Amino acid sequence: MKKIENIIEEISQLTILESLEMVKKLEKKWGINSSQIVNKSNACDKENTKEEKKTYRVMLTDIGPKKLGIIKEIKKITSKSLMESKKIIDKIPCIIQENLDVKKSEEIKKRLESLGARIILK
Repeated sequence: MKKIENIIEEISQLTILESLEMVKKLEKKWGINSSQIVNKSNACDKENTKEEKKTYRVMLTDIGPKKLGIIKEIKKITSKSLMESKKIIDKIPCIIQENLDVKKSEEIKKRLESLGARIILK
């Protein structure tokens, strides 16, 4: 450990230019490129922190021209009455359903968009 501490102390006393020259010589001696290693490391860190979202909310932002068709489709999707479905779309933007997997949320989005609605998955 003493040896490492001595090396660290000596490196700490180098100027920036001397440090850059040391890095270049070490890269040449070891046959590496430190900037590529750092870039790959950063890419791996970003990849590992990226989480795939597991549940989604289907949010209605616009009903389009087919209001009655949208109400009926929401009735089918939510198993609510026509009146309850109408109340849902009267509060646009509104959440149609929550905690859905990707497949189910995409299916609902497709069904409503085919009727002219605008949907956002969050």
